[in-house]
Amino acid sequence: MAALIIDTDGASDDAVALLWAAPELVAVTVTGGVVPVDQAVHNVLVTLHVAGRDDVPVFAGAARSLLGRPFEEAADVHGAGGLGGLRFDAPAGRAAMAEPAADALDRLTADAPVTLVTLGPMTNLATALARRPSLATRPVTVIAMAGAQDAVGNHTAVAEYNVWCDPEAASAVVASGLDVTLVGWDVSRRDAVIGDAERARLAAIGTGPARFLGRVTEALERFCREQQGLPGYDLPDAAAVAVALDPGVVTRSSRHRVGVETGGRLTRGMTVVDHRAGTEPNATVVWAIDHARFMDGLAGALGG
Repeated sequence: MAALIIDTDGASDDAVALLWAAPELVAVTVTGGVVPVDQAVHNVLVTLHVAGRDDVPVFAGAARSLLGRPFEEAADVHGAGGLGGLRFDAPAGRAAMAEPAADALDRLTADAPVTLVTLGPMTNLATALARRPSLATRPVTVIAMAGAQDAVGNHTAVAEYNVWCDPEAASAVVASGLDVTLVGWDVSRRDAVIGDAERARLAAIGTGPARFLGRVTEALERFCREQQGLPGYDLPDAAAVAVALDPGVVTRSSRHRVGVETGGRLTRGMTVVDHRAGTEPNATVVWAIDHARFMDGLAGALGG
């Protein structure tokens, strides 16, 4: 398997994805987004400690979008601090490496095949591409939790949060020539929802990671039930990790030309999927995953 790197903004659903991917991780790069980048680094270090992977290097990256806009935080979704409003001490002696995230991505993708899973705004990768355009020719597979390919957004009417936060970065990545697969919020809200039965199954596992998951997703569950009308909480970032680690979880996907709207008054951050014949595709769009297989993978990763 290619080396696995995760780029994350450190929220509660990102934590679940990190727990799942932990055995395969070689590095984590961090961006601001749901929380400021320093808080996101803290959350990543806490999660890796819970997963028993204090050896994984963590690299801090973007504090603002590609064009310098502040990221819009989402305490209403994930709780203050991003981990359900809970406070956790950082593991002793752990901190981010001195090397910036974009430089680390350039270095880590220089020699070997890499799978990069992006779970937040794609600012770190877009910055690396701007500095080193040849990165787009390397054997890098990007699995991005990005977009709402059915045009039903979770942050605006048509835009998913990660892309909305930095549409210029998402546009640069999708147009770069890299091998990009998009796993959007449309997949998560249908196929990666943790309802009552799923929550009970995960709680019964009883391991440290399973208990941690239960605690940090409580605020997320309240938001998803009350504000989004879901029958539980959804795990978009875990869905992207599932696709990266187990491609067989995908039940429907197709290749398309995808663009990102960067300037629309009502549509900024929208991922526009061109279904017309004859257009040159630049991304694979995942439309559906197997919920049962997703749950088996998540439970197995938590020790169940």
